[in-house]
Amino acid sequence: MKVSGELPAATVVAAGARAFPGLAVMDRKDAMDDKPKLRCMRCQAPIPFVPGAGSRLCPFCGTINLVREQRIAVPPLELKTDEVFRIFQLGQHAAALEKADRLRTLAAESFRLEFYRAAILLEMGRKEDAIFALIDLSGLDAPAYLRADAQAKLSEALLTVGRIDESVEAAERCLFLVEGHPAGSYHLARAFIRTNRLDEAARIAKETLDALESDWRVTFPPQAAVLRLLQAKICELQKRPSKAAEVLASMLLHDTTASLDAVATAARMLGQAYLDLSGTRRLGLELLRQAALLDPENRRGLLDALGEAARESGGSMDEERQIFKESREQLMREIREALRQDRSEIADPDTLVPETELSMLDRDSDRRCDLLERTAERLQLMRFDRGTLYPLRSMEDFRRWVASWRLRQRVQQLEQDKAEVNRVLGLRSLRDAREKGDARSDLPRDREPGSRRRWTRWLILLLLLLIVGLSGFVAVAGDRWFDEFEGRLYRIECQESGDCTLHIDAGQGGRERYKAAHDAQGIARFTSSWLDGRVQADGTILYPLTFAWGGLDEKRFEPCIGRPIAKMAFTLTPICAPARAHD
Repeated sequence: MKVSGELPAATVVAAGARAFPGLAVMDRKDAMDDKPKLRCMRCQAPIPFVPGAGSRLCPFCGTINLVREQRIAVPPLELKTDEVFRIFQLGQHAAALEKADRLRTLAAESFRLEFYRAAILLEMGRKEDAIFALIDLSGLDAPAYLRADAQAKLSEALLTVGRIDESVEAAERCLFLVEGHPAGSYHLARAFIRTNRLDEAARIAKETLDALESDWRVTFPPQAAVLRLLQAKICELQKRPSKAAEVLASMLLHDTTASLDAVATAARMLGQAYLDLSGTRRLGLELLRQAALLDPENRRGLLDALGEAARESGGSMDEERQIFKESREQLMREIREALRQDRSEIADPDTLVPETELSMLDRDSDRRCDLLERTAERLQLMRFDRGTLYPLRSMEDFRRWVASWRLRQRVQQLEQDKAEVNRVLGLRSLRDAREKGDARSDLPRDREPGSRRRWTRWLILLLLLLIVGLSGFVAVAGDRWFDEFEGRLYRIECQESGDCTLHIDAGQGGRERYKAAHDAQGIARFTSSWLDGRVQADGTILYPLTFAWGGLDEKRFEPCIGRPIAKMAFTLTPICAPARAHD
């Protein structure tokens, strides 16, 4: 989702959205070299540069990074207000409030400054002060989208002190100013839950989630993961554990940039949903045991939920605590062993403890994430988002991170098992229906011999035409039809004739393909030169957009420049990673 509102004449663009589901690591450093990018000021994750943007939302830690590409003729107050927001986003709330208060005494009232100050007060727990500050904003002039942002924040603040009716009114004022405003819709749905208007809350949550990819001018957008958790909570209250489990499993499998806390909450709710469903209680207890590793301090109530589930199943909390302790220690031993293959000097139990700062491994964020990525692969994590490594600060964070992706793999396995069971049950149902005579074939059972021969001749002719057509297709476009790759698009080159070519940096994978093609012998050399003939020595893949029957429009790929792009086998059109915003 594109979001804006921080700068009066700028656009806030969400960048670095989650990788393609199913592609384990999209953000490899060797595929990002020499490409325009911005570093998140908080977690140092690379964020693709989008010209014209006033800020970029880091999807991995939720930090909004203000960037003014044009500072000439910008009023000093605006630049100083930017600095207040930057300090706020770095989590230095007291310092941000102090700077905002100093600016208030030096300049005339600024809606943006007052709005940021109110948001800081709310984050610091000074709820009543924040409410009064937000109400006072009604006397200041500002664009509609900023006034809508203020009403959404007021709705949130009123909700935290239990003033539900006033919160609903503030959210409705927000939606009057900007129809479908994501933050206003989110807080309105939360307020409706508090008043037991569950059907309306479910409708709003779904509509907001569906529209999250649109271009919005909004300062504090809700994360997609937060909206999915809200949907699951509504399903819980509606006593629909099966639907809640479906929503939560989808979030864990597809929302790869969700925070560790969001994953822990989703895992607790999914485990509870399995406990409530018939025949899945054992799976629910298993998931809660695995998810408890994400919440060792019980901030998300996972240990409490695990203890309650164990007692209902005839166990005890003491037994579960012992299992939890042994699982944490075993996971740390596995991590140390995996790290020892890279850094034997620090993989000793006495030096590598949960409190160890990850900066000890390497102060450079990219090299540190390279090391952690190799460690994850040695721990047999088959699917993960590299970008989520950047916000990690300690070995305990990394232990929770490994546990979170193992849990996702377990959920994926459960979903595959469920799909297989449903397939088998469907086949059995079809067989039983046929045995009872309930299913009828649309085709006649008996045909005249002459009719059968005519159909056979037509079928043979059709197959021959199909084979000829496929042969011609393979001859003119087979190398691109069978090809598959992933990397980053960095240039589109067009000739005077109108033929255009994509230039994709495939990094180390591209260089290995080039080397393998030139080292091949015999028939392998022929097939490699046919399939890999467009791969250059530096790892660049040239992908022509022109075919014998026409071509792909190069304009559709222009927004993809600087972003991950992938091409699957048996397709002709590469696809680039979608941009999503997460607070």
